[in-house]
Amino acid sequence: MMTIATKLCGATALVSAGLLLSSGCAVTGTSDAAPSASTTSAHATTTARADQLLLNSAEFPSGSSMLGVSEKSVVSGFSNASGTSNNNGVQGPLTVNPAECASAQQDLTNLLQQLTQNASFAGAQQGDGTVFTEIISNTAADLAKVSDSVTRCGQMTLTTTVLGKQVTTTTVSTESLPLPDQTNGLGAVAYRTTSQSELNGNSAATNSYTGYALVDSITVAVHAENLTGTSDESTFENLFGTAVQKVRDAT
Repeated sequence: MMTIATKLCGATALVSAGLLLSSGCAVTGTSDAAPSASTTSAHATTTARADQLLLNSAEFPSGSSMLGVSEKSVVSGFSNASGTSNNNGVQGPLTVNPAECASAQQDLTNLLQQLTQNASFAGAQQGDGTVFTEIISNTAADLAKVSDSVTRCGQMTLTTTVLGKQVTTTTVSTESLPLPDQTNGLGAVAYRTTSQSELNGNSAATNSYTGYALVDSITVAVHAENLTGTSDESTFENLFGTAVQKVRDAT
């Protein structure tokens, strides 16, 4: 099941290509439009500040190795929470049940894309395969929209068909998680997502954790996911709290 304290996060079971992390340094989001000189200067200032607020190697769980993450991989990884990434490897119509959850999940994908346009990212991986991703964004997330989407779509099924034949079926469940003490007095949401996928007679399950918090106008988002095993809830909660507290202390 997916746990929702006030945030969204999904898991990919059989198709893990959605969470691709490249080696290197943290990368800030970019825009296709050509910015003016003043816009470029302002963006450089805000992203430099966001870089300073990211977790460093000593603040991620013990034994983790730092990973470089791109804007595309961050959006893809966080979008696994919606379950739609589980079907990216199959060509064919995707049916979402309940039907209203299709638009709700698209809203969440759009929200992530907005957050990453003016943000910095950090990533780390533990020896057991758990990947942690952090977003520090100068765009304030619409937490009410996140909470509403997760509540209304606490359980849904995604089915892909090709030539009228069902190819994949993914059941996605979400539920609220308790928020760490560091979020007291802030707008924040956290939840767990469990995804059970069936593909060509094979079955696999994954779970992930996601948390969002607003510190003034800064969004702190943390995601933890293990595509081959089970992520630890207490590790995620501690990391989310650490990330929030670091931004609170600096603002």
